[in-house]
This record gives sequence, structure tokens and C-alpha cells, in this order.
Amino acid sequence: MAGIGFELKKLFRRKGLFASLRAYGYAGIICTGPMLLGVLLQLGILLLCSWAGAPRDQQDLLVCMITYTLLASLVLTSFLSMPVTRFLADMLFEHHEETVLPSFWGSTTIMLAVGAVLYTVFLLFSGATLMQGLLCLWLFLEMIVNWNAMSYLTAIKDYKSILYSFVAAVLVAFVTSCVLLALACPPV
Repeated sequence: MAGIGFELKKLFRRKGLFASLRAYGYAGIICTGPMLLGVLLQLGILLLCSWAGAPRDQQDLLVCMITYTLLASLVLTSFLSMPVTRFLADMLFEHHEETVLPSFWGSTTIMLAVGAVLYTVFLLFSGATLMQGLLCLWLFLEMIVNWNAMSYLTAIKDYKSILYSFVAAVLVAFVTSCVLLALACPPV
């Protein structure tokens, strides 16, 4: 996160109305962009479910499954986030870029293995059907990779890639949902 602060300080040093607007816009997007896209995704899911004629209890079930899955993946990845980003910052400072990708894959593998076991146990007691459980587990594992990748992209100051990846993910989710609903798949 310190890298974001340094970049924002550079933007705020510039003079003029447009420079200030750009700096505040950049700060707003970095701080709230992923959260706003997540909210838009949840609202879009509700709209698609309504459009498909899903009952309200099914819509609530879908939102709960997605919310719990996102939160669980974020909680799990937060345990390794600080040590991983500290290691990454140290390696980049010492110009050991060759260690970045192996550390990404190593930390991701550890989190996927631990997370798969823990979330499977949670899903067994959650009351979800087999298909719902498998889809939640799949989303959970994808989000572990996503949150870990975000930590790495933030550490190497590739903020635009983070924003673009979130926008792309939301668009892919909506298009896929529309296609599946058009094929008469169950909304949940």
C-alpha cells in the first residue's frame, strides 16, 4: 500500500485544476474501485435473477453464497498477504526479480491447498447442494488466486492492471450469466 501513497503524492504535487481532479479520481478508483465493482456485480446478479424469474429466496441464497465465498477467500489470503508483500518489496528493492514469480506460485499453492480443505469442510456443513458447493469451491479457489495476484500487482505498482482485471471479470461474469440464463440454466 505504501507504493500507492507514493504515486498519489506525485499526482498531488502537480498544480492545476485538472491535475487535482486526476489525483482525486485516481485515489478514488484505487481505494473504492474493486469494492464498487463487487457491489455492481452483486446488484447485477440480483437483476439477472429477477429477469430470469428466480424467486426472492433463491436470489438471496445466491447473494449469500457469493458473499460468504468472497469473504472467506479474502480472510484466508489476508494471513499471507503481509509476509508475501514484505518479501516481494525486499526482493524488488534488492533487484532479485527472478524470485517474484516463484514466490507468487508458492504462496498461491499453499493458500489453495489449505483453503480447499477448510472451505470444503465449511461447505459440507452449509447445507448447499453438491452443485452449489462445487461452484462455491471453484469461486473460492479462483478468488484466492485473484487476491494474491492483486497483492503482487499492488507491490509492483501495476494499478491499471488491477482495475482492468476487475472490470474484465465483472463483464465476463455478466456475459456468462446472460448466456447461461438464455440456455435455461437455473439462476442459482
